Amino acid sequence: MAQLSLTLFGGFQARLASGSGISLPTKKAQALLAYLALTPGQAHPRDKLATLLWGESGEEQARHSLRQTLVGLRKALPDGASSILADGDELSLDSNAVEVDVLHFKKLVSDSSPEALVKAVDLYRGDLLEGLHVKEESFEEWLLSEREKLWEMALEGLAKLLRHQVRMESREAAIQTALRLLTLDPLQEGVHRALMRLYAQLGRRGSALKQYQTCAALLERELAVEPQPETKKLFDEIQTQKSTTALTAEDIREASRTIESSTILVVEDEPVTRALLEGYLKNAGYGVHLAEDGAEALLRLGQQKYDIVVSDINMPNLGGLKLLEIMSQKGIETPAVFVTALPDEDLEVKGFELGAADFIRKPIRKDVLLLRIRNVLRQNRRRNIDL
Repeated sequence: MAQLSLTLFGGFQARLASGSGISLPTKKAQALLAYLALTPGQAHPRDKLATLLWGESGEEQARHSLRQTLVGLRKALPDGASSILADGDELSLDSNAVEVDVLHFKKLVSDSSPEALVKAVDLYRGDLLEGLHVKEESFEEWLLSEREKLWEMALEGLAKLLRHQVRMESREAAIQTALRLLTLDPLQEGVHRALMRLYAQLGRRGSALKQYQTCAALLERELAVEPQPETKKLFDEIQTQKSTTALTAEDIREASRTIESSTILVVEDEPVTRALLEGYLKNAGYGVHLAEDGAEALLRLGQQKYDIVVSDINMPNLGGLKLLEIMSQKGIETPAVFVTALPDEDLEVKGFELGAADFIRKPIRKDVLLLRIRNVLRQNRRRNIDL
């Protein structure tokens, strides 16, 4: 039996097998232990760990800080000297020494049985290491990436559980699952529709109509768009009590966030933002290619067809608006979405005049980005069908 239990969802908590808590000396000690615990048995070079948590210090100072932190950890942990393994210049955590909620969560989601998914959802109590800030760029980038992966897994698990509960007509449980899904990703319109139908099936017509108003207000506030026609139609049917209120296959597909294979070209000169966009889109199931400026983007657009271009505006060599202008001249009809931190409405007007599909403000919210991407892709497919 593991002597140490770590709860990393929603914060950081370390407990002995007996249930009593363990206090670690510093936030970086917590960060180091969490990092090792998420890859138990995997060896990490000391230099890598030092750079991860003390990257702004000199090499010697960073190594010294790592040594001091390890001393503190080994004093605080049960059998710390044996649970943190040193092999030459590499460190790892004994996989038999610790139980980690995140690792258990991943196994349960992979299991996919309804019983496992219920347990997995219960474990996901918040973001990974929520509230832990160590002010180190390398660690923060790693943490953001891990949080996004786990968030996607939580959405996947909830969507699978919702499908099962709907099939089994476990409506009250399905409502709670749908509400949890919307807590994590409030802009999933398909889940709002699913919830409206579930309420209507239980005779809770007022709740169903209120859910539509909630959905419409969110879309207007966050995206300045109206609900989709199918959502409006469902609202009208419930209002007039004409709907059979049966959940449609389309609602379930959208609730599970299934995305047809689409390839997106990300054009961004700033490395952190480029990596962030790449991670968001890949985790959502899109194929992603990268370009550092408009000139490189044009080369890629000449080599293959993309479903959408997501581009910064202010870039060296060739900016986003000029890129769109040249695309238009060359007859490249790939829709373009701009991401920008520039508070300049004139730029937006010019972009729309050139044919931009949408604008997204930095800092980029993942839910807003993905919903706007889906909307642009949907509109483009409809336009192609009309043609």
